[in-house]
Amino acid sequence: MTLVLGAPGSGKTTLLRALAGKLDSSLKLRGKVMYNAETSSSTPQYLCAYVSQNDLHHPEMTVRETINFASNMLGANNEFEMLGDALQWEMDTSSEVYQDLFSKATKLGKGSNLKTNYIIKILGLSDCADTIVGDELHRGISGGQKKRTTIGEMLVGRARCFFMDDVSTGLDSSTTLEIMTFLQQMAHLMDLTMVISLLQPAPETFELFDDIILLCEGQIVYHGPRQNVIGFFNTIGFTCPSRKNVADFLQEVTSRMDQQQYWTGDERE
Repeated sequence: MTLVLGAPGSGKTTLLRALAGKLDSSLKLRGKVMYNAETSSSTPQYLCAYVSQNDLHHPEMTVRETINFASNMLGANNEFEMLGDALQWEMDTSSEVYQDLFSKATKLGKGSNLKTNYIIKILGLSDCADTIVGDELHRGISGGQKKRTTIGEMLVGRARCFFMDDVSTGLDSSTTLEIMTFLQQMAHLMDLTMVISLLQPAPETFELFDDIILLCEGQIVYHGPRQNVIGFFNTIGFTCPSRKNVADFLQEVTSRMDQQQYWTGDERE
């Protein structure tokens, strides 16, 4: 789980789109994007997924239909159905957790797609699974549920790398925390790579991430473990006040207008 931080215009969206291979063809790209020492051009497209900050859905389709359609398009159905059959036949005493997950996924209402049902369950969309997504003219699900549906569309595929651009847009801090907690569990349990940009994450959300990438004017200021970021800035002369939100400190310390208050030795806090 990597968090991308930076002021608006620092290049977060461009970085994520470049990593995901979604840059506009008219832009010139120098250097290479590598996945496990292989160039992105030799890597199958389905291995990475880009989640935009805008939720684009067909308003008259239900949540279940939307995720099920994404599953069909991404070709994940057969793979997951085979996994379900294997779990049924090969369960032993050491796989009680997987048995419980599988049994829950197979009891999630209508629809034959097991993976769709499973994603709906773990994203907390069971209550609105058969409600249309909606738009300005059609009353549908809430903003938070739309964001979960957008993420579900990507998770239902076979991607191993996820690049998510400010997925907290339009969400309150508690909903953002719920979604990030789920994504953290997915990343750690399934060995996924997730690079997520957030504008102003709450301290509880910030603590969920493993690594930090801090951008300023298109340049990487810091890239490393979250636990080491305060120590890094201490070594170059910036101190984070004890009660300051670390994410806010990181975004302000790269601003020439705001960074003076964090100079080591400055009495102001």
